[in-house]
Order: sequence, then C-alpha cells, then structure tokens
Amino acid sequence: MIRIIDNTLSCLDSYHASPHDLYQLLESLLKLPTTYIEMSASVYEKLISLKTLPQNRKYLLHVVSAMQADRHPGLAGYIMPAESFGKMGNAVYEINFKNMDNFVFDEKCVQGLRIVGFAERMAKEIEQEIIDILASKEKFEFCPKNDYFCATALAFEWCRLGGQKVVASFSGIGNQAGLEELLMALHLENLYDLKGDLSCCTEIKHCLERIVGQNIAPNKAVIGEAIFAVEAGIHVDGIVKNPSIYEPYPPEFVGNKRQIVMGQYSGRNAVLAKMKELQIPENGVDLIKLVELLQHKSLVLQKNLTDAEFANLVRLVK
Repeated sequence: MIRIIDNTLSCLDSYHASPHDLYQLLESLLKLPTTYIEMSASVYEKLISLKTLPQNRKYLLHVVSAMQADRHPGLAGYIMPAESFGKMGNAVYEINFKNMDNFVFDEKCVQGLRIVGFAERMAKEIEQEIIDILASKEKFEFCPKNDYFCATALAFEWCRLGGQKVVASFSGIGNQAGLEELLMALHLENLYDLKGDLSCCTEIKHCLERIVGQNIAPNKAVIGEAIFAVEAGIHVDGIVKNPSIYEPYPPEFVGNKRQIVMGQYSGRNAVLAKMKELQIPENGVDLIKLVELLQHKSLVLQKNLTDAEFANLVRLVK
C-alpha cells in the first residue's frame, strides 16, 4: 500500500507565517488523502500555541537533533539529518542518494531511511536504479528533489515500481515533488484511491499563496487557475461536444472551472460558446464582423479580452 507523506509544513520556516495562517493551511491540507503530515519543529510550536492538532491524521516532526525531538514527545515519528544517524530508534534519517553506501540499515537504531535527491541520476537507467533499491527490502522512503524539474515523475516511478512511502509537498514548495500532481497521476493510473476528489486544492493554493506572498503560476499543472482556459475555436468546439477529448479530468475535480477565453485565435464556435456562457442572445449579431473585431482588438491590446470587453464588442455589431 502506498503511503504519502505531505511535508509542506516542513518547508515554510523562512516565510514567518502567523500561527493562524499555518493552522488554516493545516486544516486545508488535512482534506487531501495523505497518510502523514510532516512539519518542522518551528511550525509545530506555532500550531500548538494556538490549539491542539486535529486528531484525524498522523504527524511527523522534522527535527535537527535528538534533543529537539525530546522536547516534543508523542508524535508518530521524527525525521532527522544523517549526521544524527542512530541516535533515536523511532526516527527516520535523511540521507542523500549519493551517500547511501555509507549507511547500514539496522532496525534496532533506525526506523527507516529517507532517500533525498536522486535528480543527479537522471542520465542513468532510473527504473533499474529504483528496482535495485527496493530489492534490498529495507525501510526506505523517497523524497526526490526537483533540480532537473522531474521530481514528480521520479516520485511517481517510485510508487509505480513498488515503493511504499513517498514524500511530496503542495505545489512542490521546497524544491520537491508536487503533492497534488503526484496524487493526480497515481489516481489516473489507478494506483491510489483518493476516496473522493481534489477540489480542496484551490483552497490550499490560496492559503499557501497568502503565506509565501506570491501567486502560483496560472499554468501550474493541476492547480493553475488558467489550465482549463481555451481560446482556439476548434478546441472550444471539441470541449463543448466532448470535454474528455482535451481534459483528463473535469475542472471541478480540482476545484477549478473551465474558461472560454476570447483572443486573437478565437473563431465563430468559440464566440458562440462564449455568448451562451454569458447568456447573450445570438439574434441580430453579425458573427463575422464580431470575430473580426475580436481578433483585431486582441492584437491591438496584446491580451485576451475580459468578459466585459467582449460584451461591449457584441453591442457594437448588433
């Protein structure tokens, strides 16, 4: 069984978030179908200063020493750096893939080993590398880094080939695999039961944007606000007739919605679809003239038109 560790809350120390914002983010993250929530000691202290943690999930604490772990007993587990190897029996130790040969697994002093990195192996035979690691039957978990923009693909391969524990963060914060992308990929390949949908992703995205002070790219896979925006007429026509031709899952599944965008590539079918969306009657509208005006104005403005700008154009050609 695949167990997913969400370590988003381990990657926020540098943002100086308030306890209230962090707690709101935690409550939103708990709506995702993950197994564990991991957080830094700093975040944990802020959260419990506000109120106790919800009891519907197992929590892991990312610490820098056994002494720091001792100050916060009672959690499901602890993540420690390789330098502290063997100092706590109920800890998972982070080791860089390049240094794996320097460690010997021993259940008496180690709960597990977390492989961090792996991106540098992209020039190698990745599948065989993962198979060889898993063949050792040691308690490994995988936290690929996104140095070469392939962390989510590596995390997916780990799970596909039989890896049981994988680490990811929402939107890939902290240079990691994107949690929402990994969940979606596993779902689409029938490797993981979401027990629902991912409609809470929009809520989580807004919480995270508020904390980091930066908007997530509109074309970001799964959670980008513009990933369901279509402009070209042939695409709009196809989506109106059969959305599954262009969309692997409906927008509502991730809390988004489909957008018909009016721009220089919009044609008659796109215009008709947009008019229907805005409840503008077709009667008396010169569609040929409307399309010409629309494409010209979009070129002049060097952007897509807003709904209000499009509605104004319709009034001009009646």
